[in-house]
Amino acid sequence: MHESQRKHLTIHDLHLVRISLLGAAGRLNELGKALKDASDDSVTQVEIKEALLETYLFAGYPRAINALRTLRDTLGDQDPEKSGSGVGTNEDPVVLERKGLELMELIYGKSLPSLLSNMDEIHSDLARWMVVEGYGKVLTRPGLSVKTRELCVVGILRAMDCEPQLEAHIKGAENAGANEGEIADVLELAVRLGS
Repeated sequence: MHESQRKHLTIHDLHLVRISLLGAAGRLNELGKALKDASDDSVTQVEIKEALLETYLFAGYPRAINALRTLRDTLGDQDPEKSGSGVGTNEDPVVLERKGLELMELIYGKSLPSLLSNMDEIHSDLARWMVVEGYGKVLTRPGLSVKTRELCVVGILRAMDCEPQLEAHIKGAENAGANEGEIADVLELAVRLGS
């Protein structure tokens, strides 16, 4: 596809990917500016919170906590529901596992059985946590589309140089509706912000 014909990342998703990258990297001063820019461009605080909340799956709790604290300190609390949506927090693990597997089916398609088998060989507890916690509880939450979530994940994984997972999530972003131009924009942004 010719460069002028490719569909680029929307400004909206660009803001969310940038926020995810900066939060996961712990670059809080830059994150504060990015939060203001996103808010000025009508990205909602619910969307921002979701993009930052999911970073704990990839960068850990400390980075997610610091990023969410930066959000609160930068923009105040414009979301009346201070504790988030509460989605998934009290759900039955069986329900979370079902939801997780449904989302993973969309993202990984035919390669899901081999992914689950490989993860089980690495460590069966980690495999289950990935399904229940990662996909069932976190990535199925409302507030962001699957496509936007996957684009944020692709950016974080590229910046962290997590190659096998990056390839899987690039395919996942495609399966969730992202096109090659949007993915290329995310990868370019991750490289730019990573330097």
